[in-house]
Amino acid sequence: MAIKLLVADLDGTVLNNKIMEDNSVAAIKRAKKKGVLVTFATGRMHASAVKFAREAGIELPIITCNGAMVKTMAGDVLFEKCIEPALVREVMDLCFAHDWHLQWYIDDKLFVKEMKKDTWLGYESVDGIEVCEAKDELDKYSHGVIQMVILDRSTEIDVIEETMQKRFGGRLFAPRTASYCIDIVSMGIHKAIGIKKVADKYDIASEEIMAIGDSDNDIDMLKYAGFGVAMGNAFESLKRVADEITLPCDEDGFAVAVEKYILDK
Repeated sequence: MAIKLLVADLDGTVLNNKIMEDNSVAAIKRAKKKGVLVTFATGRMHASAVKFAREAGIELPIITCNGAMVKTMAGDVLFEKCIEPALVREVMDLCFAHDWHLQWYIDDKLFVKEMKKDTWLGYESVDGIEVCEAKDELDKYSHGVIQMVILDRSTEIDVIEETMQKRFGGRLFAPRTASYCIDIVSMGIHKAIGIKKVADKYDIASEEIMAIGDSDNDIDMLKYAGFGVAMGNAFESLKRVADEITLPCDEDGFAVAVEKYILDK
């Protein structure tokens, strides 16, 4: 069956060190010229992902926060699933008790408990991202939370992941999205949920979708898509469920996959 929709992860897939290579943009534009619809499915918040979507000429709604949010390029919400406030507070209490860096997203604002000298501000260079301090008003800012993110570049991330799974397994979805990052969304939410919202809007069957990614949060979307591709730099867990494996991100693996599986067909 011909591919009608291409869905790509961003970091580690289309983005190499947070930069979209010219070859990736060219591949997307060539796929679109062939008549294939293209969109992104990412763990990033909408305000961060939309700049890359514009750069690539994406016109479809984009899937962000690991499927918890689907917005049009104009900012209209097609789907949103927030985490229950009680669970948000439970995660906050656990993280702050262990001094783990936690940030969370409400609408298109990024929240931290307080700004510190070593506060992780991965979005600070991205236009349009507002970083807010919750301070002691954690109850107030535990409502409308779309996603939470734990970041740790030390060896403690493995301990954090194990602790999260033991404490919240079956209550929250908390995949490892990078060697230093754990994303947290509502149970039952994943990228495939958001992709289905977009696919249904354009009357596209799952068998007509090609998905490509690199991390644990891409497993569900590769399983959902009719054709799933793992990057050469992907987690082994993702490679095991992929139909094909392309080159790593720093070797233009995304563009190579589009060329091979879409443009050459």
